[in-house]
Amino acid sequence: MIFEMRTYRLQPGSVPEVEKRFGEALTDRVKVSPLGAFQGRVKLSPLAAAGHTELGPLNQWIHIWAYKDANERARIRDESRKDGNWPPATRGMFIKQENMLVVPSSFSPLK
Repeated sequence: MIFEMRTYRLQPGSVPEVEKRFGEALTDRVKVSPLGAFQGRVKLSPLAAAGHTELGPLNQWIHIWAYKDANERARIRDESRKDGNWPPATRGMFIKQENMLVVPSSFSPLK
């Protein structure tokens, strides 16, 4: 399993609108359930986490997706864009974007 961690530095004051648009578009990508990590949430890919910073570097929006491997990530990202609902309409709200693929440690509960 791998995790894609996407971090965006946002224009000041845009965090609430980015979260709103992300939440609206999310229903076309995943089904969210209160059952806990990865249970009943998968439509295309499970969303492991999403949120914004309150301390440290401000105006950052972070979301983390879980994938079996890099090939599955590429396939799902292509599929999620087919209907035009993903990614959310947030163009122009970002100053900087950083993406990374993270491999969980052998002792990680997310492995």
